[in-house]
Amino acid sequence: MIPIYNTSLSADVDAQLPQHYALHQKYIANQLIPLNLGQINALTAAVQLLYQLYTSATDQIIAEQKWKGIDMPYNMLDIINFTWQHKHQHLPLCLRFDLAGGVANLPIKLLACHADNEVFDRLFEATILQNHHLKINQLAQNAPFETALVAQLSHLLAANPQKKATLLLTYFAHQKPSTATRNTLTMVAQKAGFAIEHKAIEDVILSPTEGMVVDDGWDRYRNFDFCCLLADWEDLAFDHLPLLDSIANLILHKKVVMINPPYTMLWQSVGVQRYLWEWYKFNDLLLPTTLQPPARYSKYMAKPIWGVEGTHTTIFDEKGKVLLSNHEAYPPHSLIYQPLPLLPTDLQGNTYRTAVYYVPNKACTIGFRQGNLLPNPNDKWVGSFVSEQ
Repeated sequence: MIPIYNTSLSADVDAQLPQHYALHQKYIANQLIPLNLGQINALTAAVQLLYQLYTSATDQIIAEQKWKGIDMPYNMLDIINFTWQHKHQHLPLCLRFDLAGGVANLPIKLLACHADNEVFDRLFEATILQNHHLKINQLAQNAPFETALVAQLSHLLAANPQKKATLLLTYFAHQKPSTATRNTLTMVAQKAGFAIEHKAIEDVILSPTEGMVVDDGWDRYRNFDFCCLLADWEDLAFDHLPLLDSIANLILHKKVVMINPPYTMLWQSVGVQRYLWEWYKFNDLLLPTTLQPPARYSKYMAKPIWGVEGTHTTIFDEKGKVLLSNHEAYPPHSLIYQPLPLLPTDLQGNTYRTAVYYVPNKACTIGFRQGNLLPNPNDKWVGSFVSEQ
């Protein structure tokens, strides 16, 4: 059973919180989970090792051209190869490792690595809100996430000295991110020294010669050397081919640096876990991963290689009977099969997935996704605090 610390939120500490919180309150539980230093150190060591495994696997996948095994769209290959080859200039801002266990005496197991738009959706909860929550309850926090994000953006600038510190935060007009998400990214970018602009991608000029350009009106145009596209690379690869081709051309001709870079789409694919298991199967952090339903697991799950978190995921019992599913039909992508790991629960029957935000070489905020056995974009965020026990 997972320990729960019930808390309250106060709008008096941070005048900016009410506007943001009103947009996100249905995704937030007014609870915190205590973590002792032993648990924090174990989770930190786990994500450090997992990051090393992912980067090593990336080298091998690219070298051996194992794209078909993870259903990687062919139109992503050039920009994945290019940005990985120049990864010292194309740095990821942050990742999120979703894990089973790490608390309630349960072993730590990898569930997913989020390296695309999904990781930006909950930045507000993991930075501003969690710090606010801990402050008003006079509780200690783990490594400050906001500071690490600012440092990583500063590192990105230093790695691209020929580029101007101009960042375009863009999105599809019909999928505009929340004010909280955009404001959080704006805050950390400005602290790192960026001038930042918000604009729907439909209103951005993608010029082969000038790069990403915004028309301010009256024939005034501004170029942006960095871009954070709040959409998934897989959406572009499968559903927006002309747009992807235009952005790819800008990347390959060094007109723009993208956050997060295209190679992070590879990490977003749960299909990579089949290679992690094949190449590093003696690592205790990994779940056995196959392309066929297992023969001797107690309970197991089938997950599509691509798709919104939890969509088309199915949980089976020992005999292969469906226990839980959030869709009746499978998508046109390959499936992987894994045993169902043990997840901590509370007295109300909620399950908890451990979420560790990671800025390369530094584990930061540790939180939890409160929901049921199947992940859901509407799962509630539960923060954590450092406990002496």
